Amino acid sequence: MKKFFYLFLLIASVGMTSCGDDEPEIDCTSNNFVNTINALINDLNTAVTTYNNDPSSANCQALKDAANDYLDGVEAFDDCADLDQTQIDAQLQQARDAVDMINC
Repeated sequence: MKKFFYLFLLIASVGMTSCGDDEPEIDCTSNNFVNTINALINDLNTAVTTYNNDPSSANCQALKDAANDYLDGVEAFDDCADLDQTQIDAQLQQARDAVDMINC
């Protein structure tokens, strides 16, 4: 589980320099990014803690859902910065693949 947590933190650090794709106009301010992503990180941390305390199928699925919500949140900001979108997409896909590998 620690590997997944660190992977999500890596994606978060990459995501802090990126911003929104098919979403309606997104507020690309750093304050909005920090507030949005921090809330998703808190939800993910809660899901990880809950799963670690009770590794039930339901908690596993909640963990996967929280991880995907987090990645969706990072992806929503992907047009906010002038970065190599190919690299961002590849890292997001690697993270999504890692989430998909969680067996519930």
